[in-house]
Amino acid sequence: MRVLTASLNKYPEVHATVVFINQEREKIGVTFGSNRTKPGGRSLDFYASTTLMMNRGQRLEREQEVADLSKMQMTTQKVTMGHKLNIKVTKDKSGGAMSREGAMNFWYDVMPRGNDAIEELFQLGFMTGMIKREGNTFIMKQVENADADLIRGTQGKFMTEFWEREDAQQVIADHLRLEMLKKDKQTQEWMRISGRELPEGIAV
Repeated sequence: MRVLTASLNKYPEVHATVVFINQEREKIGVTFGSNRTKPGGRSLDFYASTTLMMNRGQRLEREQEVADLSKMQMTTQKVTMGHKLNIKVTKDKSGGAMSREGAMNFWYDVMPRGNDAIEELFQLGFMTGMIKREGNTFIMKQVENADADLIRGTQGKFMTEFWEREDAQQVIADHLRLEMLKKDKQTQEWMRISGRELPEGIAV
């Protein structure tokens, strides 16, 4: 770890990030303290800048038609397509001292794959108020006309249309970038110095 850390710091212009994947195991015979341990010693605990603890949560299932050869017919059964991952920040040298927790859906099938970025846009849009919920119906309004619906439907129908509508995805992505830029005074100052035009909605 000492050699690797020195090599990374020697060439900062490369902007390299090294990700280590490890396991947590359970010690046997521990009567006090934590009984959790990691293979490979404690070097990663000291040298890592950020440590995330990920635990598998509930299964994500979808109904799928499969062939039942014994009955010679198609039947519908639930198939595991992924899992919900519970993530906790246990160490962060680049952020706040308090531990933070979150969750994400991780898919095993081909589409969507891994972490679904479009589903994350949906969740962020819901958290920021761009997407509202009325009962079982999700509603996203047009930016130009607040009285007109851009997308409306139950969660399944809404997500299917939201997946296909790149314009709706772009609206939420632009809104999130604008809100982040409003809080980032350093980037605003850099844009003014470099002669770049600030987006509308940011006070000069």
